[in-house]
Amino acid sequence: MSAEQPVQSELAPMPDPGAPQVGDTVYGKQDGEDRWSRIVSIDGSIVTREANTGCTWARDLSYGRFFSPTKSWEGCGGSTGYREFSGMSGDDIWPLEVGKAWSYAATGFSNGNGWDSGTGCEVTGTARVTVPAGSYDTYRVLCNSKWTKQTFYVSPEEGHPVKFSQERNDRRSSAAEYTWEYVRSEVAPTS
Repeated sequence: MSAEQPVQSELAPMPDPGAPQVGDTVYGKQDGEDRWSRIVSIDGSIVTREANTGCTWARDLSYGRFFSPTKSWEGCGGSTGYREFSGMSGDDIWPLEVGKAWSYAATGFSNGNGWDSGTGCEVTGTARVTVPAGSYDTYRVLCNSKWTKQTFYVSPEEGHPVKFSQERNDRRSSAAEYTWEYVRSEVAPTS
């Protein structure tokens, strides 16, 4: 909706937002189109989401929740695949604060091909962003791999990203380029 602005006040370090629940749903706009994703299963540290686009993907919470590379995916832009992680190094992610950095070593496999899938992330600063849900002071987290550059704007107020963008770092990448902006969320009732 708008470019970054300075935050209204200094952000305190953001604690781990806590465990998600099956049924938690996030609604947003991806390049202007309505999108939603819902948590459909949690198996230990593996959280699987499905989207209204037919895409299903899983992330391993032990690798940083929002920032971890996708562990597996199916029906996502015509692609199905998985990643094997071989470690994480750097700072503890939580509490989130400017200057923290971490990286993942991984190998990816999709459509019959294997590829280096290592990713490095850094909290590069803070920014105020405006999305359909409103204006938020956020931490800007940049995650780079050989193939993509991902930027997360994480709101301590909401406890999750309110804006996300992905760009290709390599013209040979088949990754989609897009921007997603937060509209609303529904938290599943706890049992």
